[in-house]
Amino acid sequence: MKNQGAYLISMPGDETQTEAERREFWRDDYNAHRFKGEHLYPVDIPYRVRMVRQETGLYVLDTFRQWGPVESTRTECHVRQSPDNHYHLIALTGGSVLTVIGNTEVTIGPGMAVLGTANQPLRMQVRDAQGFAVRLPRPEVISRLGEEAPAWTAFDLRRGIGRISGTMLRALHEERDSFSAAGFDATCERLTELFCMLAVGDDRPAVENIPEIEPMVRRYVRQHIASRDMSLPSVAAGLGWSPRQLQSALRQVGTTYRELVRDERLTAARRCLANPAFQHRPIVDIALGCGFASGNVLSVLFKERYGESPREYRYRALGQLRP
Repeated sequence: MKNQGAYLISMPGDETQTEAERREFWRDDYNAHRFKGEHLYPVDIPYRVRMVRQETGLYVLDTFRQWGPVESTRTECHVRQSPDNHYHLIALTGGSVLTVIGNTEVTIGPGMAVLGTANQPLRMQVRDAQGFAVRLPRPEVISRLGEEAPAWTAFDLRRGIGRISGTMLRALHEERDSFSAAGFDATCERLTELFCMLAVGDDRPAVENIPEIEPMVRRYVRQHIASRDMSLPSVAAGLGWSPRQLQSALRQVGTTYRELVRDERLTAARRCLANPAFQHRPIVDIALGCGFASGNVLSVLFKERYGESPREYRYRALGQLRP
């Protein structure tokens, strides 16, 4: 560990640890430097981390490479017993991070970042990731965004302010031996300001490649087809975009978000109705499994789209006689 006054540089972990010792070490490190919760590692997959940590009394920057998955869960009990006095930024150069808060999922990959606080129950999955994890003082974020700051927000680090922020993060790591505590804190403060601008602005994933946007949204909707919370803000957040960008992109390819979701739900229901494996499943169960509010809603929309009821289509598709 290198100590420059109140500025510390360290490389946590020990390559000579056994697998069990390594998991226990990183479980304790997560609780101490990120947020307290349950941190689980699959027993059949080796887990390793290489990390360089820079920290003062205010900010912590971890530059890391992780092999293997970890799932962290923070419950209401954790929130009550150990309030989170920080915001957390994760910026990836590889791998993926999924954050689930209530019915909202936020997924990021390389070239993206997510900012949020653990002052509410959440679940986070980190898989074979590398990049940067920054712990920010909560007052520094609240002073810029207010108490109603977004819970977890994704944004793009490949363009505009995001690209500048990503470059500063890399430089902060690469020039780590040149900083004093004051210099490190001052740079982190500037980064906090940029992160907050990104969290509330529209400087998010670019939509220049408009034809690619609709298939991406459709894939996301299909993956979450059973969810009743398929609101535009929820899906936009999950893809790391703003609702305005998503609406604009879909409008340019001749559809709307509402039409797209309805189309995917109807397509999924039609596929189930024609599947012999589901021939004895009640139509209402198929409707609910495809995200419709009721069997009646499916029936009305299905007949409007295909000219026959779900029951009539099922008999015809499966070659059955009507009762």
